[in-house]
Amino acid sequence: MIWKKYQPRRKGDCHIELNGEDVIVEFEIGLIETGRQRIFSGHYIKALGPDGEEWLGEDTSSVRAALRALDEDVGHDRGRLLCAGLLDGFRESGLSVDTGYGYIDGYPRAVHMMERPRLLTMDEAAAAASTPSGAAEVLASMRKRMRDEP
Repeated sequence: MIWKKYQPRRKGDCHIELNGEDVIVEFEIGLIETGRQRIFSGHYIKALGPDGEEWLGEDTSSVRAALRALDEDVGHDRGRLLCAGLLDGFRESGLSVDTGYGYIDGYPRAVHMMERPRLLTMDEAAAAASTPSGAAEVLASMRKRMRDEP
């Protein structure tokens, strides 16, 4: 009898760079339960590639650690995840921890960790935001990107 159960909480699409190409793959985030009583055992993130590849990241303590494990698994196939949760500037609040949502400095709203970053690089945004007119340009650019880009 298999005691380890994956309980999906969210499904969607994310971006992975494979062999130099941006590929959209399906992902699933959820909880790992174990035992007959289905006791919480951790978090997982699974990605399914276009050719049937399956990558899995698991961690007993956090969704972000499971995301890093998933990125490492994708790396074994010479790929990498292109998602907000792997950015240095991505952070979770006390209320958003382990929900998959977090914040990026300079971004006007909460983002899901599996979203593809649509920002300028952090260095470009910081440099542009150092003046009042630059900050307005950065915000206008972000708003346009949020509307126009998938």
